[in-house]
Amino acid sequence: MDIRKIRKLINLIKEQGIGEIEIKEGEESVRISQFSQASTLKTQSSTPKTIILESQEQEEKSAETSSSTKQSNIPDEEGKHIIRSPMIGTFYSSPTPNSDPFVTVGQHIKPGDVLCIVEAMKMFNQIESDCSGKIISCLVETGQPVEYGQPLFIVETQV
Repeated sequence: MDIRKIRKLINLIKEQGIGEIEIKEGEESVRISQFSQASTLKTQSSTPKTIILESQEQEEKSAETSSSTKQSNIPDEEGKHIIRSPMIGTFYSSPTPNSDPFVTVGQHIKPGDVLCIVEAMKMFNQIESDCSGKIISCLVETGQPVEYGQPLFIVETQV
């Protein structure tokens, strides 16, 4: 794919505020995403070729916007950790509608445990724990839309 087309796509998503776009041409595909947890350029050499561009600047703007509304509702208390949504999307507590949830209130978790799924633009993203402790509250219901930075779980870290 022509680099000029990729640059035009990058400018388009910045101007329009689009979170993510994927374009396929034959065996090549390009996926450009503004919302993620890190600011990196990654390439994968397997076919189809995939380029993921992530913009930390857009993340910081989103974090500032949502921090004044969502984060002020739930304070960080000593011994408690809030797990927040890393993206805009739809929250799901289980992998399929008829299966058990990934975690329940009272369950002990460790870093890397899958807590939920956030669907963004038909992509299902597993949200993992970044701490160990006990889930004391799930703040979102399955099927509910979530915003970047929105609190999802409260974890008691002093167990």
